[in-house]
Amino acid sequence: MAGKFEVSVDKSKKYRYTLKSGEGKALIKSEAYNSLAECKSKINALKKIVAAAEIVDLEAEKKKALAKKEAEAKAKKAAAEKAKKAAAAKKPAAKKPAAKKAPAKADPSAHAPSSDSPWSTQ
Repeated sequence: MAGKFEVSVDKSKKYRYTLKSGEGKALIKSEAYNSLAECKSKINALKKIVAAAEIVDLEAEKKKALAKKEAEAKAKKAAAEKAKKAAAAKKPAAKKPAAKKAPAKADPSAHAPSSDSPWSTQ
């Protein structure tokens, strides 16, 4: 059973339409219009819009947009890594710091007790 538009007049003497399903369930309720002609004009405009309307799966659109965003981020990261490697290849090798020299060995005679030391053996 096909749906239908029902036109009614509200308490403020304004016209409204209700789109009902074939089972009589209200699907759309309109705003108020000043005249019956204006109300019918809006119904006809809605019929044209609905006849040409496409179905858009918003969940599929979200997934598609997310996949595109992830692919762009991955490509950007790969490009950054490639640029980083190219920059590293252009730099000359860093010089290694010179090895530290071992401290000089102490001269044992330098620490021998002097002759006037109480520890000297004479």
